Parts: sequence; C-alpha cells; structure tokens
Amino acid sequence: MLPNPATSRRPPAGAYALSMNGMNGSVMGILRQRTRLTNLAVGLLLFILSFSLFANLSHALHPPTPPEPFKLSSSAWDDVASHDQLESHRPPSVETTIQRDPRMASVDHLVMVPGHAVWLGHDAELAEEDDDWVLEPMQRGGSVRTYVKHIRRAGEILASDPHSLLVFSG
Repeated sequence: MLPNPATSRRPPAGAYALSMNGMNGSVMGILRQRTRLTNLAVGLLLFILSFSLFANLSHALHPPTPPEPFKLSSSAWDDVASHDQLESHRPPSVETTIQRDPRMASVDHLVMVPGHAVWLGHDAELAEEDDDWVLEPMQRGGSVRTYVKHIRRAGEILASDPHSLLVFSG
C-alpha cells in the first residue's frame, strides 16, 4: 500500500499563528505567509508589466511632437541687447534674456566664500570654537580658524569694493 500524499496531512494545532480569515494577525504577518507573499509579488510584477506595456504602446502609437525651434529675428535682439553687445560682433549672451534687479545694477564683482561648515553659534566672540560648528571629525582641531579667516577676508573685500556682492556657498 502507498503512503498518503504529503498534502493530505493536517498541520498540527497551532502551526499557523493566523486564522484563515486573517482577523487574529497583523497585516505584515498575513503578507509574510509564504503563499500570500508569492501571490502578492506575482500580482505586483504583473501590474508593473502591464503598466510598462501600456506606456510603451502608447508612446509607440502617439509619439510626442518635438517643440518648435525658438526663432527670433536679429532685429528682436537689437531691442534687448545693449550697444556694447551689438558692437562686439559676438553672439548674444544669456544676459540679453535676463532682467537684472535695478538694485544690483552697479554690481560687477562676486566675492564667494566656500561653505566648508555651518556655524550654529550666536556669539561672534566664540566663532573660533569647534563646538558651535557642524564639523566632520577631520575638520576638528583648527579648521574653524581658517573658515573664520575666509569670512573676515571676504568682509574686507566687500567693504573695499562697492561694486561687489558677497555670497556664501553651501
């Protein structure tokens, strides 16, 4: 006589922590059951596959139309370009498309201080202390004095040049 198939055996009592209707377990417990996880994974993969196929088919049947090239006659550049730009015989630059803030009309120099670290302090007398800065371990023990020197030097340059703008990079 042949033995009963393995699938016909009944699991021992308490083998499943969750009841069949899933009311006694958590959602993650239900999803972690082997067959449900497999079914969920297959369902998600089929959904992604069908979405991808639909998107590719839509793109193949209705390709996007390329935008019209920007055409601007040379006379239009004459209206926005300065006399110096027109006389230079160079192609118009991006400056012809930007409206500058009138408060910045005299600014022609940029003073930039690289942002090596962030200062969190509020007392300028303690600016050279490592504790008031967000620092990497390699920056501790002296780097802060260099950052403060950079800031002071940038302030001196700004004070000596009325046509400069000071920017701290991040």
